[in-house]
Amino acid sequence: MAGLTTQEQFKKGAADAGSFYKYFADFISFSEQDAAAIRETRFIIEKHIPSIVAGFYSQLLRFPATRRLFQRPDGSIDRKYLELRMQHQGNFWRRAASGQYDDDFARFVDYVGRSHTAQGADPRSTSPSAT
Repeated sequence: MAGLTTQEQFKKGAADAGSFYKYFADFISFSEQDAAAIRETRFIIEKHIPSIVAGFYSQLLRFPATRRLFQRPDGSIDRKYLELRMQHQGNFWRRAASGQYDDDFARFVDYVGRSHTAQGADPRSTSPSAT
């Protein structure tokens, strides 16, 4: 996917992601009323996203396996890369908090999910304890 913008990459999610999302929404009885409730609270949620994301990444950096993902060859944290990942995480939560769960959102979730599960449930890809 080299040369594609981030938004173009998101659209590379599975073509059937929308129908798959709708299937699971029906399975858990997630309705348009539920989405509307999320939309109504999004401004409350959105103001907390920066601190939630900062806390999440602070926790991730406590684990050697995930900390390595953000380190430069000299062992220092690549702050620019970390901030980029935090920005993407914040954008994900803002998008989720929008309550707009259309086919484009489903492709976005599918793309993000695939990018985070390339190794599947390989026990070597987890971090059982912090240092």
